Amino acid sequence: MEDRLQAEIDYLRNQTVKHVSLLALGTQRNANLVKWLKVPHSGALAWFGEKCSGGWIDTMKSGLEGSTTDSSPEKMVRTPDYGQRQLRKCLRAEAIRRRDNIPPAVRSELSQRIINRVINWIEENAIIAVQLYLSMRSEVETDGLLDYLLASDKIALATVTDMQRRMLTPLRISDPGTDFVFHPYGMCEPNRKTCPSFPPEQIDLIIVPGAAFDRKGHRLGYGGGFYDRFLRRCPQAVWIGLAYEAQIISDTLPQPRDVPLHRIVTENDSLMCQDISV
Repeated sequence: MEDRLQAEIDYLRNQTVKHVSLLALGTQRNANLVKWLKVPHSGALAWFGEKCSGGWIDTMKSGLEGSTTDSSPEKMVRTPDYGQRQLRKCLRAEAIRRRDNIPPAVRSELSQRIINRVINWIEENAIIAVQLYLSMRSEVETDGLLDYLLASDKIALATVTDMQRRMLTPLRISDPGTDFVFHPYGMCEPNRKTCPSFPPEQIDLIIVPGAAFDRKGHRLGYGGGFYDRFLRRCPQAVWIGLAYEAQIISDTLPQPRDVPLHRIVTENDSLMCQDISV
């Protein structure tokens, strides 16, 4: 076993990135490889993310397109679909790592700049019904946007999550003091007992979270496909993603089911990705 690991390590060290087995970092074999390479797991992810964001992603994609089901060390990516899924996982993990590494005080400052851009856009386009996500962990913070919506007599919406049906349902928020509860999985969501439901077809603007975004409007979410399904139910709405610049990458490797956003707002820019008419 040790000899085989060493053979794979030697191969990885001497080949181009298109054959790198770090595409499957989550597997035990590759955890062992990382150990034998004497590189911390997070360090390996950081290295991998830097290569992807630095223009190597095209090389990776060409390697995936030419991969086979051969499981020998020389052909370690099993199939194009398998390899692409693993690459998306790595891109997602690296984007979240970058986001997490922004100091909390800086995240709050950048979030406010992002939210101010969104508020200006809402005012310019006379938007009424806005669905936002309730930020958690290191996501762009949406508290300021919720405060603005409630103070401006806009319709403020957030979703509850049906894990079994893999669906989002919008509910109207009126009082943050009583209208929020914690989901069993830990995230904050509207209180189904106090918040009335709202027709998806009447939403004007949907604010979308994500781990990573590209400049064509594609996003890497958290893997469940909840927003992709929900956005298809709301073709009349404008879809805007919120991101720190650190989350913008060259290519998210979109899948057929993925829905591109109309606009992405960062602390430095408002990126128009798809044609929209308000």
